[in-house]
Amino acid sequence: VDTRIDRNALEELAKQLSAIYLDFPSLYGTSLTVNIELTDIYRLNSEGLKLRMPFKSCSISTSTSARTAYGAEISESYDIPFDPTSFNADELAGLVREFAQAIKDKSEAPGVRDFYIGPILLERDCVAESFNTIFKEVGKARTTWSPNILYSNQYGNMTGSMVLGKRILDQKLNLHLYSDMKSYKGQDVAGHYSIDFDGLTPPDDFTVIEKGILRNMICGRTPAPGATRPTGHGRIPYYYQTKPQVGFSIMHVTSEKTSPMSKMKAKLISEAKKNGLDHTYMLRNITYNCYMLSRIDVKTGKEELVQPDDIPQFGRQDFKHVLAASSEEALQNYDFNYTTGQLSTVIAPQAMILESVEMQLVKPSPAEPFQLTNPAWR
Repeated sequence: VDTRIDRNALEELAKQLSAIYLDFPSLYGTSLTVNIELTDIYRLNSEGLKLRMPFKSCSISTSTSARTAYGAEISESYDIPFDPTSFNADELAGLVREFAQAIKDKSEAPGVRDFYIGPILLERDCVAESFNTIFKEVGKARTTWSPNILYSNQYGNMTGSMVLGKRILDQKLNLHLYSDMKSYKGQDVAGHYSIDFDGLTPPDDFTVIEKGILRNMICGRTPAPGATRPTGHGRIPYYYQTKPQVGFSIMHVTSEKTSPMSKMKAKLISEAKKNGLDHTYMLRNITYNCYMLSRIDVKTGKEELVQPDDIPQFGRQDFKHVLAASSEEALQNYDFNYTTGQLSTVIAPQAMILESVEMQLVKPSPAEPFQLTNPAWR
């Protein structure tokens, strides 16, 4: 038990953050919890390995729902990693308030119906979240995406090993994995570790993708096709599992060519005009799964927040043709990786323009009307 954790202070924090939703009476079904998990995980094997690794997962989880003007329901959730021994309540309150305001704004945005083919600008943490989602699943495909080609295993990830030396991302992009980096440009890095669950020391800097080409794959202790030597990426298994899971801890995505954030919107509009489009789109995210889609008028540059039924997620193929990446970066810490149960961090450009994506946007369908009136509306 960490004696530095003040339970009373955390209870007051939960009350303070929950009360923020009183300023947003149009939101309903809200919840907010403070989650703290502190445990030690032990591993012993017949070869004499004795390993004790602390597992720490601390987050504030909140969710809420809202009705749009045309009767559809939107529901979103937000997990905020934080340090229970040293936190700034005002900063956390600002994040919760921003989340609540974003859901309110989304509920008031007009519905959109469109089949769009053209460039798109990803901002805030969208780029980091895309790479985290693409490469965190061990050997699995999400929606129509390719299996994870970074990870090798003793069963043989032939998909990955067969594309070693081939271009899988835009030729301007590089991808490095770090291990024991505790901070980056003054920001805390949650995913750092110095020894993996096999007792191996991982390299401080491991190049995986260089100029878009897959150069290396990662594995744990057991060599496999595409990774003939252990790379020290056997992570703590998620809860009930006993075998180490292969996974990254700190991912850094960089671009050989960058542009200032201030010029990214102009580059997007210029590309849209070349494609003969009268509008284009910009995507921002407030949380890892709460996205804000804005339609931009190519002639005036005016932005309008719109609300489709679903926003397509972008896979690795979409990042094979990148028009521009910002020089500014975004660092995103994830409370834990759902595959390996590990804290992870992704550092990536704060904005990126994908050359061409296809999005079929459909207006949300109206939901059943309320049977009871929300007390906050009385």
